[in-house]
Amino acid sequence: MECRIEPIDGELLMDESLVPKKQTGTSQPHRSITPPENSGGFSRPRKPRFAAIRFAIVALWLWTAASQMGRIHLVYSYSTIATLPSLLEPFGASVLGLAGSVLLAVGYYVLADRVGRGTRESQQSFTRSDRILLLASTPSFLSILRSIAPEVFPATIWEPIWFSGWTGLAWCILLGEGHPVRSQASEAPAGGTGWNHRAWRYAALGFPMALCLWWSWQSEAAYQSFLLGFNDGGHFAQRVANTAEGRGFLLESPVLPPFWDHFNPGLLLFVPVWWIVPDIRIFFVAQPLAFAVSGWLIYGMARRIGGTRGVSAIWSVAWMLHPSVGQMNLAYTYSWHPIVFAIPFLLGSMLLLLQPSAKSSFSRMGAILCAIVACSFEEGVIVVVGCFAAAMGLRALWGRASLFDRQKDVDQIRAWQWGCVWLVTVVCFLGVYRWSGLAPFQSARFARLGGTTFEILLSPLWKPSEFFGLLGRPRNLPFLAIWLLPGLIGNGWRAPWTWLAMAPPFLVLLVWEHQPAQSIAFQYTACMLPLLYFGSIAGAPDSRATGEATGWATGATVSAMVLSFYFGQLPWSQQTLLDVQARTYGQEDASLRQRGGEDSEWALAQIESLRASGELRVLATGRVAMHFVGCRDLETVGQFWQRRKDLAEHFSDLRDPVLAYDLVFLDRNEEFQQTREETARLREELVKWGFRRVASEHGFEVYRQGNSP
Repeated sequence: MECRIEPIDGELLMDESLVPKKQTGTSQPHRSITPPENSGGFSRPRKPRFAAIRFAIVALWLWTAASQMGRIHLVYSYSTIATLPSLLEPFGASVLGLAGSVLLAVGYYVLADRVGRGTRESQQSFTRSDRILLLASTPSFLSILRSIAPEVFPATIWEPIWFSGWTGLAWCILLGEGHPVRSQASEAPAGGTGWNHRAWRYAALGFPMALCLWWSWQSEAAYQSFLLGFNDGGHFAQRVANTAEGRGFLLESPVLPPFWDHFNPGLLLFVPVWWIVPDIRIFFVAQPLAFAVSGWLIYGMARRIGGTRGVSAIWSVAWMLHPSVGQMNLAYTYSWHPIVFAIPFLLGSMLLLLQPSAKSSFSRMGAILCAIVACSFEEGVIVVVGCFAAAMGLRALWGRASLFDRQKDVDQIRAWQWGCVWLVTVVCFLGVYRWSGLAPFQSARFARLGGTTFEILLSPLWKPSEFFGLLGRPRNLPFLAIWLLPGLIGNGWRAPWTWLAMAPPFLVLLVWEHQPAQSIAFQYTACMLPLLYFGSIAGAPDSRATGEATGWATGATVSAMVLSFYFGQLPWSQQTLLDVQARTYGQEDASLRQRGGEDSEWALAQIESLRASGELRVLATGRVAMHFVGCRDLETVGQFWQRRKDLAEHFSDLRDPVLAYDLVFLDRNEEFQQTREETARLREELVKWGFRRVASEHGFEVYRQGNSP
């Protein structure tokens, strides 16, 4: 018998079919002379230089991550402020941010080492991911050039965006192609090995809840530091309070209709909650809870589409880490917004459509009900639902099932049914826009494009220079890049119909003459986040059949986490709101109005004492007004001057509308929602009409009418 030995890549492998069996009287199983298997492939000796190269790449990546943390990235203007010399920037990183970066670096190194010991396919994947991680670290080389010629190579917002995107892609390739431990993210077989499926459930439940607690604390800290404005959170809460107390249906001001700025009858759902807990802080808990519930629904959606518990939990974490989700909590200190509560209802509607009984009337009615409730929180949600229905209807007419290969129940919904949903949303939006009272306010934000709705719609033809000038503003590109990046890395590009659904709302935001609309710090993109993640999850391969789904989900999560280092509002995030703090109190004294400070404690004690004196009509500066939500009447200084003519007509029996207020509480230092000049003018008016100053300290002033106690 001849034994043939063949060389394979420098190693020897015995052809076991030619190995003679040992005869011992009984049949014995033959044994191969092949090297021991490792995860389905062969193991080749480790070469120290490869390990050293990998270590150097990971170390360079870590240096780059820390360097970006040494800067301040502002999410309103998308500008970058270098606070240290370029080569010393890593020493300016926060402790938690640096710890998170070290965790990612060590995780990558360990996983890459395991991949490097696997199959030839795994080793090729390892090589590709290493090169991409090196590509992600190119901002470090820019730092070296910047130390030589800082004027030629200034720090830009694109460096952390570049770094985050390529880092996520490196993880995606590392874990998605030939990964030898990918089964650990799959279902653990009964009695077998693998990560315990209960651990994934705990992760999907616990991580959103942990961030919910963090965001609640964050809002409370900003509230105590006088960093939350009456607009937007305060005036929405005042509508709930006035409705609960019987002072008017969703009334904010006696001179305004209920829906003067946004159509949000969904606020009525909070009226019973206000009866139980009449405090603005209920929204500091409710909004983060909406984010957490959305994370749980993302887990359920991924499971229903075919994801394992591990992959579904990773998608849930990716949702919570998206920088836009974290930024929406404070919303550039404008505080909570009703549109956030539309998110879980939109996700719930999608999840119901994915249920096995989706073709039953019960499931579809539940999905419709959730969509209706979502639309009740903001008119923009109606647009998003309509665009999604139109895109799905076109997809059904096109006859392709690439998006829903594993969602045959959704495919039972025909094109004409999607068309009916689209038609209903069009009629509803036009009705809301025309008769709710918000048209003048919203149309004014498109003044450069036209004076009427018809002119605005035809502006690409009527005023192409204005339209494309707004569309091509430099701030639009980083806005899109930061917002879309986790979805792109997470395979969202394989779901073209969801991108088609998001295109019209994004087009509106990009040409809006309202800078917050192009900032991830605000909630304008809130109702499109479910579409982004729905498309990414649906576009991924079946995770029970391949490890690719693990790679896509992990890539999205890692890119979102790295973005959160620089643009998020998480415990490890860098400062992104220094500009709004400076705009509010100036840059002279950074300790002004800090939580626990003598000035803040004095003001809070005064507010508590005044509120205990009974129902009041209050006029206050914006940050202070937030603490008087729930009073009989409440107006801010800036809006008082804007509405003075209407207020004078409403209080026509008074000599001046300022006499309608029992209490005036001013912060002379605050100028976020009014100028210092407007505050000074009001002080003159108060003296003129006989108001007496009853307290004054730390820049605060409290006035009462002459005959008030």
